[in-house]
Amino acid sequence: FDFNLETFRENVRTRNKDAEIIPFSAVNGQGFEKWIGWLTGKLKEKLPVADGLTKTKETEYESH
Repeated sequence: FDFNLETFRENVRTRNKDAEIIPFSAVNGQGFEKWIGWLTGKLKEKLPVADGLTKTKETEYESH
């Protein structure tokens, strides 16, 4: 299964230019730390009780 990240980004941008795109790989695990950090941050925004969640090594994420 081939996945073209640039084509994906273009397609997302045509629908929502401000969408956050956090690439990660289910094959080698690359990018999961960033995604988990982003997800944990979003949970903390929505659920104050989520503040006790374990922080990942990368607490910041990039918008692409």
